[in-house]
Amino acid sequence: MGVAFGHWCDAVLSYLANLDKASDKSISLETFSSEVFPAYEIMFNTWMTSGESKVRLATVQAIGNMCAVMPQEQFEAQLPRIIPGVLALYKKEKNHLPITQALTMVLSVGVKNGSQMESQITNVLNTIHPLACQPGIFEQPEHVKNANELLRCFEIIGYLFSDMLISYLLLRLDIVKQKNVTIRSGTINIIRHLVTRLGMSHSHSHSLAITHSTTHCTIRYSIDAKLTESKHLILSGIKPLVESETNLDAKRVLAQAVIAMASQGYLALEGGESLVEFIVRQSAITDLEVEQFDKAVC
Repeated sequence: MGVAFGHWCDAVLSYLANLDKASDKSISLETFSSEVFPAYEIMFNTWMTSGESKVRLATVQAIGNMCAVMPQEQFEAQLPRIIPGVLALYKKEKNHLPITQALTMVLSVGVKNGSQMESQITNVLNTIHPLACQPGIFEQPEHVKNANELLRCFEIIGYLFSDMLISYLLLRLDIVKQKNVTIRSGTINIIRHLVTRLGMSHSHSHSLAITHSTTHCTIRYSIDAKLTESKHLILSGIKPLVESETNLDAKRVLAQAVIAMASQGYLALEGGESLVEFIVRQSAITDLEVEQFDKAVC
């Protein structure tokens, strides 16, 4: 039943996304929204706590899609329940992809509506940040889809809460406070993604279009005007790392981030020359240094 209702929401969203080609152009979200909330209440209150994993995962994915069809005032009222409910499933389930897809849709709808999500963002970041920093998550085929969906969550948060997000990430780059190389490397990779995606969106348009990975429909909303200001904040956080990072794995990811930053004009800002010097130094790493690192890892 949960799967069927999720597909029904998919169909509604897909129909509305292609309304210019539809036979009945009078149809809108309001046509169906009154039918969504009663079903949501049953699914969230009963099926999300089912003893069967398949039921829970099908339900959470359906709820994610239902949020896009739900009346805005009801979505706003339920948001303090929906986000913690979705996040709680990460500890229960081995298959995280349906959960992350649901979270992506909830965040997309919330940002589109300008929802008061700020009180929920730290909880979201504390949950998904360690997941996105897991070793090999972008190299293991069974985890790649979920890893990319996690990056989409950071991206969506960045459109409305850029300062909050960047400050959160930069705190986890402090080489003195953050001794875990995996966390530092994962955080750098998230920043690289944000630099590329948010920079591209800001340079081409003042509106955002996110296509949901399962529904293939598009949600549009305005971009945070403070993204340009975030460049200086990101650069100030990366600069100490390029001068002090000693781990070769972290340096590799850092070099990829610097290249992404170069394409978005970061290196022309004050302090950008230190990032150029970092790339030059990495080009001169000796075979002996690589060999010593490999031995230390083994």
